[in-house]
Amino acid sequence: MNPYYPKINFVLDKEHDRDTIKMFEFSESALGSTLAFINKPEFDGIRVALASAFLDDFYKKFGKEMADDLQNTKVRWDKVGGYFFKEVDKIFGNYPWPAGDYTGYISVWRRNPRWISGRAFNFSFVRSWIKNPPNPVKTIAHEMLHFVTYDYLDSTYANNTKPRVFVQYYGCP
Repeated sequence: MNPYYPKINFVLDKEHDRDTIKMFEFSESALGSTLAFINKPEFDGIRVALASAFLDDFYKKFGKEMADDLQNTKVRWDKVGGYFFKEVDKIFGNYPWPAGDYTGYISVWRRNPRWISGRAFNFSFVRSWIKNPPNPVKTIAHEMLHFVTYDYLDSTYANNTKPRVFVQYYGCP
């Protein structure tokens, strides 16, 4: 049995959301249909301001619902996290999890990036009005697998590959 399983700190952070959308350069898949219009040429120069205003308004209107969803997600993860980690132990032969503080950010945007070196990731806010919303617990498990997989590949094959080949594969820092 692995002696260390990561604890995830679940966070609601509007400024992190603001930085996330900039990272994706306002891609339509991240923005969703509501904000896709800001990619039109006539909005060049004000795209950041429009997305920022949308975000401020969204947090104002749905901040409580997001906080409730964050707490609900934490409770759900706490119920299955131990089982998840034991299953990962089986897959990776009790390979140790990378040490550090892990952070899961609930996000307005429909992209779930991860920051390998920072042990952080996003998962989507489950909007009550969307049909078939994403399952945040599945997203969290998926993102956590990235951390252990990358670390395993990097430590196991680092001497046999080009520098940072797995970071390139994962497309993240």
